[in-house]
This record gives sequence, C-alpha cells and structure tokens, in this order.
Amino acid sequence: MIEQEGVSYGGYLRLRVAKLTDDLTEIITRQAGFDAESGLFMAVNYIVRAWRDGKYAFYEPEKKNREKFTQFLYDFNLSFFIRRLNFTIANIDRFYRMAGGIEDLPDVTVTDQEKMSNPLAEVQRLRAEGQVEPFIGKLSKIRKLLSYRLVEINRLKAFLNEPADDSVLTEAISELNLNARWITDTILSTSSGTPALEAARNLVEQYTAQLEKVANIIKNVVQRADKHTYLCKRELNLGKLVLEDKTDEELEADLITYLKDNDFKSKKKDSESKEKDFKTTAKIKLAADELQEKCPRDPVNAAIWVSAYYFRRFSYYDLVAFPIMQAAEIGDEIDPVDIIRISPDDATALSAAGERKLGGATLMHFGAFLDRTWRKNDILWGRLDGAERIITALVAGTALEKRKDDLIELAHHAILEETFLGDPKTKKRGIRRRKGRENLDLLTAAVLGKSKRERDSVWDKLDKIGTRKKIKELIDKLLK
Repeated sequence: MIEQEGVSYGGYLRLRVAKLTDDLTEIITRQAGFDAESGLFMAVNYIVRAWRDGKYAFYEPEKKNREKFTQFLYDFNLSFFIRRLNFTIANIDRFYRMAGGIEDLPDVTVTDQEKMSNPLAEVQRLRAEGQVEPFIGKLSKIRKLLSYRLVEINRLKAFLNEPADDSVLTEAISELNLNARWITDTILSTSSGTPALEAARNLVEQYTAQLEKVANIIKNVVQRADKHTYLCKRELNLGKLVLEDKTDEELEADLITYLKDNDFKSKKKDSESKEKDFKTTAKIKLAADELQEKCPRDPVNAAIWVSAYYFRRFSYYDLVAFPIMQAAEIGDEIDPVDIIRISPDDATALSAAGERKLGGATLMHFGAFLDRTWRKNDILWGRLDGAERIITALVAGTALEKRKDDLIELAHHAILEETFLGDPKTKKRGIRRRKGRENLDLLTAAVLGKSKRERDSVWDKLDKIGTRKKIKELIDKLLK
C-alpha cells in the first residue's frame, strides 16, 4: 500500500492502527464496568496491544504466521465506516446548498479536460442549464439512504460500547475475569512500557480462547456494519449508469471495444480470451463501474456521480484530515456547526423594538424584579421570539423556507392563545374581570410596550367590552 499511495500512507496506517487499538480498549473497558478515564484503561490497552501484536504485523518479514495490519483495520475498524458516511453526507449537503443557491458556489477554474470530472464544475453546468431540481431531488434521496445506513451502523457501535445483561459481548468479556485489583496487581504494579507489555502478553497466553471469543463477536458486528457500507456502494454504483437498457451481450461488446481502444494489457492475447475474462455479468458490472470516471450529463445520474465521487475518494481526504483530528483531539466529529442567535434584536416578526420591549432590560436589568407583569411580559416574549428564531433556523435551506412567515404566525397564534385564552371560564364575575384585566394588561405591555399608566388608560376604554372576546380580536389583529 505504501508503494501505491506514497510514504505518507505509512504514518496514516500506523495512526489508524493506534486509534483502533484505543477503540477496542474502550469497548472492553466499558463492557467490564471500568471508568474509561481511569488508569485501568491503560492496563486494558496493554492487554489489547499484546493480543494485537500476536496476530498482526506491519511488515512481511515480521509476520511469522500473522496477518498484516491492513487486515486488522478491515476486521475491526467500525469508526472508518462512520467517518466515511459522515464525510459523504456532509458533501451531499454542501452540494445541495450550492445547487439550490443557498450557499455561494466557489469560483472554479478547470481545463476542458477536467470539466467532466470536477463536481463543482458540474454544479455550475447544471445551474446554467436549469437542471437543478432533479439533481437536488436525487441528492436528497441518496442522503436519506446513507443517513439510514449511518444510523444502523451507530446502533451497532452503541451495542459494542454499552454493557447489557443480555449482551453476548458483555458475557464474553465477563469470562476474562477482569477486575480492578487483579489488573492493578498484574500490570499496573510493573513499570510502564516493555515490562507492562510483557506482563500483558503472559495474560493473553492464559486467556487466548476468551480473547478470541471477544474478538470474533466484535468482528461479526463490524461485518454487519460492512454490509450496510456495501449497500451504500450498491446505491452509488456508477456501473448502473452504463448498464441501463443494455443486454449482457451488448455490454460485453462495449467493454471489449473500450479495452481495445485503451490498449488494455492482458496476459491472454486474443480477443476471445478477453471475452472469457469478463464473461459474467458481475465482472462486467464491476468493470463498467470503474470506467465511469466522467460525470454524466443527466442531472439524476450526475447526483449519483457527485455522491460517489466523495464516497470513493474518502481515503485521500482522510489521509490528510484524520491526523489533524487526532492531534487536535476533536474525535470523529467534523460536521459544520451553525450559530443561531435568539435575541429580541433578531426576532422582528411582531416587534422591532429590540430589548426596549422587555421589562428586564430597564433599571440596569433589574426592572423585572419590580413588576409581576413585566416578568410575565419577558417570559412571553422569550417564547414568541424563541419560536420565531427556531422556526427560521429549521426551515433554512429546505422546501418549507417559503412558508416561514406562515409557520411563525401559526406558532405565535398558538402561544398567545394559550397565554391569554387558555384559562377555563369562571362563573365569578369579579375573578373573570380581574383575570381579563391582567391578560389585557400583559398583552398591551408585551405587544405595544406601553407604560402602566397607558395600559390602564387602554383598559378604561375597553372596560365595558367583553374582555375575552376583545383579547381574541386583538390577537387576530396583531397577527394580520
């Protein structure tokens, strides 16, 4: 692999092996009931390293009936699947926003030869040709499928990390008879480094069968996750773009023509032998998949191509990003985080008065302590402004964005009606009048920002009118 990918791949491989070793250590530590932040984690890490080094090796001369470390990654690296899907979904979201005009498309300068193999250039083309809708529609469907697979893989990860009474993994790890005192006396009491690792090797020899049982359970879980990855690959199989509406015979003929045109080197010289090399449909599909290097012009197939572009090239991005993520200790989460501020200055659907509409903003921010109505006013505005900003954030970049104002109005209506009209009617007129006056006082304070003297004046004018009915009319009027 180092010969194929370059010298930097060696460091990347070792880092992934070290991280995977820590992941396996964390699984066993949590399943054994230990604190993953305690010194016991390091002791379990010595045991995992001793077991790992007994089964896998970096170099051929060191193997001695051991597998390569690439096989170690293949057997256990669940986090790679998760990083890959997160990366692909993040790029699908990015292209969805760029194609839909929600996010600016960066300047793209490519040669004519590169135009059909550059995703950004393809988005430019689709926007220029007015073919954005089918493109983002297919992106949305692909994202939904990949997200479902990601959820399923995360469930498998949770199974590995969360001990349970009915878990076969928890039961298998319990057979190791790990306990804090035993680990401390056996490993942590020795010097760190080689002596501790040697002590761990002795333990591994004693519990080889139990450790293999644990390893096989984890390996089976990772294989289940790999099936989800395979289903993602099948959805993004670019061979489908070549195979549509063609018989196997036509595909064989097209493939052989392609091989001839590109001076395909084959150990078998005659064309008939080449046909036999690719006789089965599965091989033809695989080859056709590899041939699809350029983006199709059809917008639906272009969406598949763009998604597959990042899915299949993830290793090259991970080669750069993974070491940085580990050095920065940020884990596997690299999703962009949007900052959404909720303040009276940002929510202007009902009032643009800013903090002036809040009683708590007066008297050096102690005003709400002096008036119960002011406190109720500020709580009400918190609900109204919070609903507006949350809705604004949730619908941004979606098909519902066009209905944002209507949705905010519905939320405001529900909050105001619950606040002012939600109290059950009482037969006592005095209580009803007091409640009505309090509600009207709060309503005029909250929405109109009047002083108490002005609010009393409004009440006097409306004293002879049915208060509940008037509040409902005022709510409707304010929201129109």
